[in-house]
Amino acid sequence: MVMIEQIKTKKPATVFSLTDSKQIIARLLEKIGDDDPASPSSRSLFLQLLKDELEKARQSTEIDLLANRRGVRCAQNLSLTEDEIIRSILTFAVDYV
Repeated sequence: MVMIEQIKTKKPATVFSLTDSKQIIARLLEKIGDDDPASPSSRSLFLQLLKDELEKARQSTEIDLLANRRGVRCAQNLSLTEDEIIRSILTFAVDYV
């Protein structure tokens, strides 16, 4: 009976984890290999990587929202993800293209 009470009072774990811009760029460089970062195929890969990252963030924040009912936290996490995506776009454009 104690186990059930512990489960009821225990908060669900957070699913969301932030991927920073350095990790996004590292994954991109790994995927494009020796190709020119300014090439259309590299840009297409980068765009798809960013879309995937945003979708992953949306899914994990939705799970957290449904589990914890913290809408402000959900919005903050999505905003942080968008900030990292924008930062990675800037880094890619300035440093690699």
